[in-house]
Amino acid sequence: HYIIVNDLDFMSTPFNGIEANFTGSLNGNNYTIHNLVLENNALFHSIKDSAVVKNIRIDAPTLNISDKYISVAIFANNLMGGLIDDGVSENGTSMQSYIQNIHITKPQIIATDDFRGILGGIVGEASFYSNIIDCSLSEAQIEAWYASSIGGIAGTISTSSQIANCLFLGNIDGGNEIGGITSMASSNNKITNCHTNANIYGTKKIVVGIAISDRARIANCFVEGSIELDASATEGRIGAIAAEVANSFTDTITPIIQNCIVNVESITIKNPAKKYIHRIAGYTSADTWEYNWDSIDYNEPQANWPKIYGTAEKCFKNNYVISALLPFDSNIATENTTTEGADYKDGLNTDWLTNLEYSLNDSPWSYNSNTGLTLWFELNPDGPITIPDNNDPVNIENNTSLSPITYSGETISANGTITLYSVNGIKVAQGLNNLSTSSISQGVYIVIVQGEK
Repeated sequence: HYIIVNDLDFMSTPFNGIEANFTGSLNGNNYTIHNLVLENNALFHSIKDSAVVKNIRIDAPTLNISDKYISVAIFANNLMGGLIDDGVSENGTSMQSYIQNIHITKPQIIATDDFRGILGGIVGEASFYSNIIDCSLSEAQIEAWYASSIGGIAGTISTSSQIANCLFLGNIDGGNEIGGITSMASSNNKITNCHTNANIYGTKKIVVGIAISDRARIANCFVEGSIELDASATEGRIGAIAAEVANSFTDTITPIIQNCIVNVESITIKNPAKKYIHRIAGYTSADTWEYNWDSIDYNEPQANWPKIYGTAEKCFKNNYVISALLPFDSNIATENTTTEGADYKDGLNTDWLTNLEYSLNDSPWSYNSNTGLTLWFELNPDGPITIPDNNDPVNIENNTSLSPITYSGETISANGTITLYSVNGIKVAQGLNNLSTSSISQGVYIVIVQGEK
């Protein structure tokens, strides 16, 4: 078990990463790694079993990739839990692996044309009960034109793994299977409370704001930015939330895309012969077909064999588009249960977001009219502040003055920068001289004016 006790400087010396499997715990205490230059490997080659790695920041790292078939990222090539035989349950007990509160700013990830592998911003492949929580990649530049898969947070996730409360901000330029959070999320996996604001450009087939979904559960995700597929693609599958959703022949009840909000500026697809493009999800069960084997006349050419087409996906719920992005298929209703989603033009507000089950003004989400909808750490790059135990709350009612602060019932006023924190030390809102509270949930908060509570 390890801790980091100060910032680390790698002096821009090329580093091949920690090769041994890491199975213990590491607390970085929010210290920062500087001048990290990686060659074909992440900082950790493998984090596995019941390992926990948390509270580490990496500033302006570089990852250069030239090997052909590898899974690679900045933080860990592979994140993997596992199963142990407990002698009781049939399948054993899961070992959960965690990386949490890992924040990477200004990364540069460049792959040569030789690279054909899986690329993630933070983790290459996450599998077998892996958890990526409260992590971010911001101001990112990723370029890998021939990668098989690219994910802003993880290249792929599988086998009861999850990505929760994660952020991707930046640009991704690549070939096929590009996702702002992950390229592929298989069934029994979850992506929840994630935020992307990305410009994603692909040259082949599949590009997406969140993930390609093999019926993984995607919930309470907020997608911004733009998505573009190049004219060289022969087929296009694009959605702001999911590029494609695997067909389900049994489950038509369990929501798999739920409570998601799309604020994407544009989705552009240039000239592919086949295109499956919708505001929420691209290729779904409605686009699938199989031969009607009971009705085939084998004397007929195969092109004339009868087909059975799939039906509309029934497992979408409460998904909305708040940008000016128009529906791509006029035959599909703009409702919150369809692949086009419903239009919502009344503007984000606390009541509407709360009804969509966004936890506001504390982890994981924060919302106010000044900063909009963000994950809590977007407003708290240095982590939560420490609240002294001896600070008793003071009830500030309408038209109350508590020098140097006054409160009118809707606005906090003071001479200077006003910052509002939750009781857990998480920044909720900030303003200069005046701070509106009209979009902030009622409750107990800490107010700091220029360093004085």
